[in-house]
Amino acid sequence: MTNYAEVISANIRAERARLGMSQASAAEGMRAYGFTNWQRPTLAKIEHGQRQILAAEVLTLADVFGIPVMRLLSPVC
Repeated sequence: MTNYAEVISANIRAERARLGMSQASAAEGMRAYGFTNWQRPTLAKIEHGQRQILAAEVLTLADVFGIPVMRLLSPVC
């Protein structure tokens, strides 16, 4: 059975790395969309499975990364 929390966390980490974007830059992008409580530790906790991510946050991160949301949701085959 697929653990989608782990899939999303891994995909966020991978996409951020692919873009060469720091956790701080990604959090800054989220704040620009109105997620004022997002800081670098917020993303670190999500990437390490210590904080769940809301659907609205997934959609917004995809926009911050400039990718389709399905890239964050789909298990790597």
